Amino acid sequence: MKAAQLIHLRAFALIESCLVITGRVGVPELQRAFCNSRSSCSNIFTEYRKGYPWAVTYNDQEKAYIATDKFKPIILEQVFNTTAQEYFDAIQLISLNDILAPTRNEKSKITTRQTALKKLNAQLTQLGANND
Repeated sequence: MKAAQLIHLRAFALIESCLVITGRVGVPELQRAFCNSRSSCSNIFTEYRKGYPWAVTYNDQEKAYIATDKFKPIILEQVFNTTAQEYFDAIQLISLNDILAPTRNEKSKITTRQTALKKLNAQLTQLGANND
């Protein structure tokens, strides 16, 4: 499996975790968890919706994706074999960010953490590319 595929699966699992826990997920949650650009997060949502069009719908007022009645956490259950809360807690720990609601006082800390995480993600991507 290529590094890009792993990154998408990891993001898809976070999307599903947020949908199970809160019923909604948006670009900010992915950005806080993985330090991705807004456009790369939007691309991840596009890919998720292509694979699982029945799972989510976009709500313009909330600027977030909302779980539909047909939503089931397929990636969490079939790929990661874990619960939404367990996965969310693991990503929360790894990202060192409060994924759902960072406070204003945390913004400078988040920027420092995001820089470190971007470097780590780049290293992981390079490692994955070297193993292909």
